[in-house]
Amino acid sequence: MTVRASATAQCGAVLIVALVMLLLMTLLALSGISASQLEFRLAGNRAEQVRAFNAAESALRNVERRLADIAGSDDQRGTSCVDRQGLCVLQVDSVRRVNEQGAWQWGWSSDPGEWWEKAQNAIDYDGQSSFDRTLRQHAAYFASDGGGLNLGNLDEPQLRTDYYYAGAYAGSDDGRTPVLLQSVFARRYVN
Repeated sequence: MTVRASATAQCGAVLIVALVMLLLMTLLALSGISASQLEFRLAGNRAEQVRAFNAAESALRNVERRLADIAGSDDQRGTSCVDRQGLCVLQVDSVRRVNEQGAWQWGWSSDPGEWWEKAQNAIDYDGQSSFDRTLRQHAAYFASDGGGLNLGNLDEPQLRTDYYYAGAYAGSDDGRTPVLLQSVFARRYVN
């Protein structure tokens, strides 16, 4: 076999090798594109989660500020948030209950988005927020101390402390980024 015949016989092999290399390069490019799309989605989800967290934290601080602004013992607590403006203070039984095993079970355990959107459970956050999704808030009274009689000094006012769960919920319309924040707030006043 001569050199010329050998070169002619290899022309088809070079074409096949080049096509296989091109196919591999195309597959690498496609996997790179899908990886960058996944990173973009992850970054978008993280940004949405941060926005929801910041909005819920703003609503939570608003509840705490409004609780602190209440003068005296009347916080207008009830069992429903319907027709409430500004602040809704619920009895703790409206928010949590004790299950058969004796453990607390929050009302929103099964479906947070549905529970928080009900008018009797929370009110809309009316503060400043650029978060355009569901943003709800409430407070739940759960205990007091200092309520005993001060028989030694009946004329002196008595210092009391009421304890609340302050809660806020932020979530997207499709329920993908629910954020639920809760704090315990102690409000002291003279009775």
